[in-house]
Amino acid sequence: MSAAEETGLIVPIGRWVLRQACLQMRAWQNQWPALRDWFVSVNVSSREFAQPDFLAGVDRVLRESQLSPHSLKIEVTERVLIENAEHARALMDELRQRGVQLSIDDFGTGYSSLSYLHQLPFDVLKIDRSFMQDLEAGGKNLEIISAIVTLAHNLGMTVVAEGSEKAQDLPKLKELSCEIGQGHVFARPMEGEAVVGLIAKELEKRGEG
Repeated sequence: MSAAEETGLIVPIGRWVLRQACLQMRAWQNQWPALRDWFVSVNVSSREFAQPDFLAGVDRVLRESQLSPHSLKIEVTERVLIENAEHARALMDELRQRGVQLSIDDFGTGYSSLSYLHQLPFDVLKIDRSFMQDLEAGGKNLEIISAIVTLAHNLGMTVVAEGSEKAQDLPKLKELSCEIGQGHVFARPMEGEAVVGLIAKELEKRGEG
């Protein structure tokens, strides 16, 4: 992916990914009305975010796919904030006004997180997977996650623990009031057809299928 960043190919690739993700989410919502409150998350690189027509592109994709803005979550890393904080804030405000959710990805891996966190309109904070090692043994990582969760909640954000790979980590995350986990303990990356089966199974379990 770094090669795509360096060559600029990440921009057309990112636009294609955003469009396909929104079209697919809307198709699933049409198939299962119970998914109207679900959302799809799309990672956006700093190079994509800096494009003058990025916002117009998001508007176009939402219009074409007929997906509600509330069903889209855009994830950015703090590199976006470092490179042009003023532009990032203006763009994020526009996205939030439309109802698009915003998430800061890989939190804790850079130096600017705390200085920007209270200034920008994030809905979700994703704890970097590097902090998820050996949680069952306690120690510093557990204390760091606890502090991050408290900070995020105080700022009105939902917390996602990336790299949730072990079932034994889940009770610890619940104790820390971390709302969401992301990782192989729930499911591995899969193609759309396999996701259909996973959705159907989950809705059946909830009695919403």
